[in-house]
Amino acid sequence: MANDVQVDFLIDVGEDWAFQMYWTDQYDDPIQVINPMKMTVKDSLGATVDTYISGSDTPVGGQLQYLTFNTETGFIQLSLPDSYTNTLTPGIYSYDLWAHVDDPDDINNTTKRSKIFGGNFIVLAAVTTF
Repeated sequence: MANDVQVDFLIDVGEDWAFQMYWTDQYDDPIQVINPMKMTVKDSLGATVDTYISGSDTPVGGQLQYLTFNTETGFIQLSLPDSYTNTLTPGIYSYDLWAHVDDPDDINNTTKRSKIFGGNFIVLAAVTTF
C-alpha cells in the first residue's frame, strides 16, 4: 500500500485549517486502519518540527493532537485550530503520513506500516492584517 502520492498542504498562520479524505481500496472499501496513525513534519535540515499521532490525548510539544480517523468509513482528518497555527513559523517543510493497517496477505492476521502520502507542509505568513 505504500505509495508516492504527493499532497501539499498550505496553511495560513493564525487561521483554522483542516484536511479531510476517505482512504479506500480499489473496490471503495475502507482501509482498515489500526492505531496509531502518525504524521511527522520536518524542516529542510531534517529536524522534526512537529508530530501528530492519532488517538493521543497527550500533548506533544505542548500541543493537543488533531489527527483522527474512522476505520468503518476510511475517513481521515487533520485539523489545526487558529490558536495552534498562530504558533507556526512560516516556511516550507516536508511531511509524511503513515498508518498501521491490517495486512490482507498475511494469514496470521498481523499489521503492517503503510505510507498514505507525503508532501510539502507550507506555512504562509499573513499578508493582510487588521
